[in-house]
Amino acid sequence: MSAGRANGTLLTNFRTYVRGLRGADGWNALMAKLPQSDQDVYASLVVSASWYPVGTWNRSVDAYLADSSDRRAEIQRVARHIANQDFHALFKLLLRMGTIEFILSRSDSLWCRYFDGGHISILDQTTRRWRLALDAPTDVDAGAGQVTCDVGVCTWMTHVMELAGTRVEISHP
Repeated sequence: MSAGRANGTLLTNFRTYVRGLRGADGWNALMAKLPQSDQDVYASLVVSASWYPVGTWNRSVDAYLADSSDRRAEIQRVARHIANQDFHALFKLLLRMGTIEFILSRSDSLWCRYFDGGHISILDQTTRRWRLALDAPTDVDAGAGQVTCDVGVCTWMTHVMELAGTRVEISHP
């Protein structure tokens, strides 16, 4: 299986989230749990528009969630933070001009903004409920990890829709 990549915006927004919540000492404690190669990625100049080993994202998230009493709720908070940070006012305005159908029909291009492996497709929909299928590797070094795929993506997509001014329920089978 080939090594996957994650966009730098995930790493920079994750770092901002953890530092904001736990401070520099909390961030340093998290870094100490990671292999040196992952620490080296974060120690470099992480550029939001560049691509990095997806394993760095997965191991960071797993190490962070290891201390959480509610992994699901915590990854949901991380996903909402990333959506809030990543979608500046102009993009939010553009989202508001599109229909739910228009926006969600581009789910796959939104996914590819963050990960270089996998695809999202719409399985079915009703007026306020959408069911998406995410076909992506979940091996630590090949694609977005299991918790990202199972919880993070639906939370992120739902929150993006809220930022666009609408409420929908999105589930991953």
